[in-house]
Amino acid sequence: MSSGLGFVHQCLNPLIAFRSPGHSFPLQLSARGLIVSRPIGWCRVEVLKSVPNPDTVVAADESYGRKEVISVNPRLYDYLLVNVREHKILCELREETATRHGSQMQVSPDQAQLLAMLVQIMGAKKCIEVGVYTGYSSLAVALVLPEGGQLVACEREAKSLEVAQRY
Repeated sequence: MSSGLGFVHQCLNPLIAFRSPGHSFPLQLSARGLIVSRPIGWCRVEVLKSVPNPDTVVAADESYGRKEVISVNPRLYDYLLVNVREHKILCELREETATRHGSQMQVSPDQAQLLAMLVQIMGAKKCIEVGVYTGYSSLAVALVLPEGGQLVACEREAKSLEVAQRY
């Protein structure tokens, strides 16, 4: 058992003792630590055990609500980019968009893949996107919608919309 797993196991020992035979607690690792949820009667009790995570960053600016985000280090980001599955048409659109002013507004291939996966997991049949730019994320979502699915995409910048409509 590695030291990290040992730490998690040590945190859970008092909680495991309360577990009834044949019943397990759902575990969720959040940016704040390990959350153990267990039902007691009609309510749900969540116990937070702190697990140190150096890759978690808390936004210092109050306007972000002190949100905790996962810091993506270069090794992790390289792994994401190598393993992302980008449809050929998305690749063409991304390359065209990269030449345009404001190209930083386009989502990255890994973000588009995550959006598409969420649409599939939810079984969504209707989606809406406000602020399309050149349509990269809209197209990623449209590609995974089921037969008869609908996507409503709204963009007010005519030149960006022209690019999106070509794809």
